[in-house]
Amino acid sequence: MTFESSPSAADLYQRVSAGSISPEEFERELWRLSKGHERRGRVYEAGKVRIYRTRVWMYSERPKSVADISYPPKHLSKLNRAKAEGEPIFYASAGLPPSFVECKLEQGQHVVCGEWRNTTNMILQEVGLSEELDPEGLERLYHDIFTSPDPKVYGYSSRVAHHLMSGPLSGLLYPSIAAQNKSHNLALKADFVDGGLRLINASFYRIKDVKAKHQYEIEELDFAKPDSKGIFEWMGRKRQWVLRKQGDELKMIANGWTWDAYSLDGKLVEPE
Repeated sequence: MTFESSPSAADLYQRVSAGSISPEEFERELWRLSKGHERRGRVYEAGKVRIYRTRVWMYSERPKSVADISYPPKHLSKLNRAKAEGEPIFYASAGLPPSFVECKLEQGQHVVCGEWRNTTNMILQEVGLSEELDPEGLERLYHDIFTSPDPKVYGYSSRVAHHLMSGPLSGLLYPSIAAQNKSHNLALKADFVDGGLRLINASFYRIKDVKAKHQYEIEELDFAKPDSKGIFEWMGRKRQWVLRKQGDELKMIANGWTWDAYSLDGKLVEPE
């Protein structure tokens, strides 16, 4: 791969490709190269973002609490695209189907998917989304390292993530590699999740069939909402909307994979 950029950025990429630089030294070089570099972040106001996190569930009992489907504890956090070994990061998707794609699901599996909402402003750095890469090559370096499909690069891509999330930022927004860049994923810091993200509800699904790549036929088996302590109350049924007064109406709007319900004055109505 060639760069229309400064030799130092190109050289750093080549050293990563050859494995001739440690991840720690690579991050130090990123800070040197990025001094004075300007980027744009995205700010999402409280309550404006709905994101989804899906987990394959291999246990006989349903998840008992929000913690069961949130980010893993430190001792279970393995090296991945946006996190180092022992670093809890909350991975999520901007839509429900992309969150299934990220799990690479198989027929017969059970999954639990939670819908989350930000309760404070969420500030994200973008990586891998820009079509115009800067002439000195730093943005291309971020892009090519972070979006590499090769797990062998995770030692370096996790350093790109750590570099870009430094400071009072919530996390990263990046294209779904598994879905071939057709949707957006998020990698959020654990402390932001603890203080700025709230689980709205969770659904338990069975994968009935995998019709083609990224095409799943699913069946919702159960639905839950967390109580004030984060404990799930599983309903033993699918999600539903409740009309409490005779004559009440809902406005149904398709979101691309299912239907959302709104009151006549335009407020989102959560399922129960």
